[in-house]
Amino acid sequence: MGGEWFGGCFFKADQTGQYYLIAGGTSYNLIRLGGLDKLQPLAGGKVEFAAEQLLAAEKLVQQRAAQAAAKNALKITTLKAPVTVDAKLDEFPKESWVEWSGGQYKLRGALAVDATNLYAAWEVRGDANPMVNGGKDFTHLFVTGDSVDLQLGTDPGADPKRTEPALGDLRLLVSVMDDKPVVVLYRWKTAEADKKPVVFESPWRKHAVDSVTLLADAKAAIQRGGDSYTIELCVPLAALGFKPEAGKDYQADLGAVFSDATGTNRAARVYWSNKATSLVNDVPGEIMPTPNLWGVARFTD
Repeated sequence: MGGEWFGGCFFKADQTGQYYLIAGGTSYNLIRLGGLDKLQPLAGGKVEFAAEQLLAAEKLVQQRAAQAAAKNALKITTLKAPVTVDAKLDEFPKESWVEWSGGQYKLRGALAVDATNLYAAWEVRGDANPMVNGGKDFTHLFVTGDSVDLQLGTDPGADPKRTEPALGDLRLLVSVMDDKPVVVLYRWKTAEADKKPVVFESPWRKHAVDSVTLLADAKAAIQRGGDSYTIELCVPLAALGFKPEAGKDYQADLGAVFSDATGTNRAARVYWSNKATSLVNDVPGEIMPTPNLWGVARFTD
């Protein structure tokens, strides 16, 4: 019946004695509940659960996930020739790929650079409704259907155990609007002069991202199969302020957000390094960065 039931109602009909629930996301669903006349009360006390406890629980999940993330590493491969952005993925060397899965979904991804560009590739399998997104607001495409993304810390000197974003931390998201590829750049933290905050809200909290922009000079290609798709992305390094150095370690994560059957909402988030991604019903929680859960990306010649 979906999540985020705002303004629902539970009642007993006077004429029939039957129980009903009005709920289910943003639609109006009248649901009859059977068997409630047979319920028996249990002796017990009172259970209280506050927002502060939910935040503490989220932190605990992230701490446990961070222990696993510390073991993850991928290679940022240096390419001698530019990649043809056609979603065929044949230019990425075998050693640059990492694989991961979640439930029915099987994924792999790779990163590479040449003298002027950053390249990323995703292969996604097990998606019965591949790469559809009904969103009309590019800032919220991670909420309204399928997308893939790269989360990257471009400053090798930033604390790898940080739980808050540093300058240079970014998210590159690839999705579709009106069935055309789009690339969105999120910068959680920018210099004061560059801030144009976008606020992401739910009924109980909010989170501001300093900058969210469409990258017109990025190139993305998508190929769909029956229950799969591939994506290839090219972004100028200058557009990211990223100057990779050989021998340096960076933080990164690759992942995908999966749409529901309608292609207008998200149903799952599955990432290579960050395993604390089961949350799909709280927009601020889904945009907040967790750099301590990203893996290591090693730049090699």
